[in-house]
Amino acid sequence: MTDGAVHVRAVALKRAVLAQLVAGSTLTRVAAWLLRRPSLSTVIAVSPEAWQRWQRTLLIPAVIASSGAAFVGVGVIADTARATAFGALLLVGAVLLRWRAAQHWWIGVRFRPDRDEILVARCSAGFDDDARRLFVQSVTRR
Repeated sequence: MTDGAVHVRAVALKRAVLAQLVAGSTLTRVAAWLLRRPSLSTVIAVSPEAWQRWQRTLLIPAVIASSGAAFVGVGVIADTARATAFGALLLVGAVLLRWRAAQHWWIGVRFRPDRDEILVARCSAGFDDDARRLFVQSVTRR
């Protein structure tokens, strides 16, 4: 059951869902901004449990990526190939873990300005019904 919502920004990139899966929403938004592609902020229905699960699964890749970046920095400064290679390996591992987390626990969104619609990928079977119910509740509240 969905009883919460989260703000997401859908961008008008052909491969927006794949970019969000690999690089994350923030980097995808930056890429769309650099390419001067339109975007649209929207609210997506998400259960609090799903949101907490998503936030927890991002923690490990963030820690690994930070460690990898530190090793790369130390390797470059100290001119040590082993530290640089190890850091690069950690960064690749962090990207793969983040990709896996996004594949299993999060959605992808793409804005189609020509049709004025937002496509949502990787959502649950009951997503449409829950989203419709939330929308109707928000419109009829007064």
